[in-house]
Amino acid sequence: MTDIESAVAVCFKPEFATEAVGLRPTGEIVGFPVQAAEAPHRVEDRSILLTPEIVVDGSTSHVGSDREDVGRAIARAKSESATLAEVKAVERAGRVSVDIGPGHGAARAILIGFDGEHVTPVARGENRGRTMVETNAVRSFRSIANWNGAAIHLEEDRPDGERFAVILEGEDGRIVGASVSTR
Repeated sequence: MTDIESAVAVCFKPEFATEAVGLRPTGEIVGFPVQAAEAPHRVEDRSILLTPEIVVDGSTSHVGSDREDVGRAIARAKSESATLAEVKAVERAGRVSVDIGPGHGAARAILIGFDGEHVTPVARGENRGRTMVETNAVRSFRSIANWNGAAIHLEEDRPDGERFAVILEGEDGRIVGASVSTR
């Protein structure tokens, strides 16, 4: 499975999570992290609160506990995925060197720092006394460039977190290129 094929966001709504169980507003993407409070693209219909919420490929929202629905959405996103450009990101001397190859289309390059795992005790609510394991907990999230089809090279400060990822977010919110640091 490639980086782009595994782009699935699990976002806890920050206002719900903070109030109900005292969580930091973090989420995960299998292979890429996303911070719910600063998600690069929002699914438009927000009439229903979904917690945990899974946003698949930046375009469809699902209840995280509905494994069958989420599995179908991931399979559909994999079959419809399109990479606009190759993305390479490596650490060099405490900085991140990013190369985005030539292609067609436009996208926003986002640098994300994340930790592999956090264990959080749940202090309130129906799960009080239990612990929650957060995978790929986001520590930092920032836009670093707009890409318009021409190859570009960027040098950025290393973000907070044990690992980092660079994603290309297409104009419709879909992830159209990605690179994740090795452990």
